[in-house]
Amino acid sequence: MKKTYSFKHVGKRKGDIKNMVIKEEKRRDKNVMRWSDDKKIEVHEGVLKRASRNEMRYRRAVEKQFEAQSNRILRGKEKTLLQKDWTLDVENERQIWFRVLAPIMADIVREEGQAVMNGITAGLVFDTHTEFIRNFIDNRTMKVSKDVNDETNKQIKRILRNNPDVGEAEIGRLIRKKFKDMEVARAKMIARTETFKAVNFSTDESYSQSGVVQAKEWFTAMDERVCPFCAPMNGKTVGVGKTWFKKGETVHGNDGSSFVADYETITNPPLHANCRCGLVPVLLGQKEYTSI
Repeated sequence: MKKTYSFKHVGKRKGDIKNMVIKEEKRRDKNVMRWSDDKKIEVHEGVLKRASRNEMRYRRAVEKQFEAQSNRILRGKEKTLLQKDWTLDVENERQIWFRVLAPIMADIVREEGQAVMNGITAGLVFDTHTEFIRNFIDNRTMKVSKDVNDETNKQIKRILRNNPDVGEAEIGRLIRKKFKDMEVARAKMIARTETFKAVNFSTDESYSQSGVVQAKEWFTAMDERVCPFCAPMNGKTVGVGKTWFKKGETVHGNDGSSFVADYETITNPPLHANCRCGLVPVLLGQKEYTSI
């Protein structure tokens, strides 16, 4: 289905907005539509600041869900979620997680989308009521909710498989310890990855809705923590809405290492779990850009 958008700007036609943006960018930057590195860093720092706050909200929600799951298994408060082998009912858990996480994803998309619009030019309004955005929030949250609980069950089954001769008390202790561990490192990883997934989706969608962005440029955090896979991506561009890597393609690092993008097609950062990369726009009027 073709995407449709509501382009809202009081007293301005879409063509007028494009001309206004081009004129303003020329005034600000003698290189016409090229953002300086300083400007890119400034914009990305704003993204990181907003993402940090949203990541913490997402992380706390995940931590609470892990704690609740531990209680459901070990205390048997909800017997319908307790199977003979101590594992979770993934379908029920998926629904619980979806109800918790979907509103957070929606808030991140709405906030970041409007922030990106404001960064392009004043007066543009990010439309969050499109079918495309609703489908992203629903489908992404459903996928994460299922995949996280599938992985949790794998870890529980591994505990059971590795401890066939111990009693229920010891199994319970091991499972509780596993959930405690997940409330720390795993919750942080999930929260960061999904926060940046929502941030960069909404950035790309804002570019599309604005009508004044012709391409998106990959931008790394430009510090010592940038990984060998993200470093060579910095500065590369593709068209708005286009993908960087299709599912199954190989991603090569600048150190000779590689991995297969086997989880999903990579339309926007993150490139991998815990990735902090973002996007910057290539605005109309900039005739050439380097494709990936």
